[in-house]
Amino acid sequence: VLVPDSAAESKEWPPDKFSALAQLILTHTHLHVIIIGVRDSVKQSLSTYLPESPRIVNLMQQTTVIELLSIIGQAKAVVCNDSFALHASTVMN
Repeated sequence: VLVPDSAAESKEWPPDKFSALAQLILTHTHLHVIIIGVRDSVKQSLSTYLPESPRIVNLMQQTTVIELLSIIGQAKAVVCNDSFALHASTVMN
């Protein structure tokens, strides 16, 4: 699970870095990449860089808090910025 959102842009890893990580995951594993977040600006920036793949599931701006927690709870790994997702994944995994 990749969560490129954060409460402050100054605490964000650039979208191209998340995209590069997604490409590495797709190239070197059999895993799907699930992307979640809420900010429209991040969604637009990230969509510019994301590789095309049926194994990428872009759920940005499509999940509730309960769904986010469920996805994080089932994830093999979570990479995120300083955000609610970071704290949730720390507690859940």
